[in-house]
Formats: sequence, C-alpha cells, structure tokens
Amino acid sequence: MHLRFKLDPDRITLNQIIDMQSGDFRAMRDVLAASLVNGDGGFMDMAEAIQIIGSLKLSQVQGAAQEFANQVKNTAINPQSAGSSLPPSFTAGTDPAG
Repeated sequence: MHLRFKLDPDRITLNQIIDMQSGDFRAMRDVLAASLVNGDGGFMDMAEAIQIIGSLKLSQVQGAAQEFANQVKNTAINPQSAGSSLPPSFTAGTDPAG
C-alpha cells in the first residue's frame, strides 16, 4: 500500500510545520492528511484522509513524515516557479486503497 502526498503551501501553515517537526503527533497527522492525494492526484477529503493517516502503524507514519519533511526542505531550498500549476508530489510506503 502506498500513500501519495502533494505539498501545497496554501493548505499548510507554518505553525503546523513547526508543531509537526517538534514531534506533535496530532499536527503530524493533520499535515500529512492535508497533503494526501488520491490516485488521480487530487486532494482527498480531509476527514477521510485523517482516518487513513490515523490508522497507520507508527513505523509507517514515521516514514511518511520523513518523506514529507524532506519534500518541505527541498521546496524551501528550491521553490517552484510562479508558472507551475502543480506542486511536487512524492510516494511514501503505504497506499490508502489497500
């Protein structure tokens, strides 16, 4: 199962990132859920995404959070051009479809 995330800076606040990086698991869940995309690349419904992220094993959450943190770091270092229509995405080790 693979979870796919798409970083959209308009969906996530700086405080959420700070809380997530400080080890706040609720903030981590919410940030990952806000970035979770379906097979078509569209963002999932937040309630459904929270349920999916919340049901992950801790080892899966840690892996997904690390991948997300790497993406945030890379985006901060190499921000997208204003003309880009889609934020970067990545795949972590689980899939919401099963």
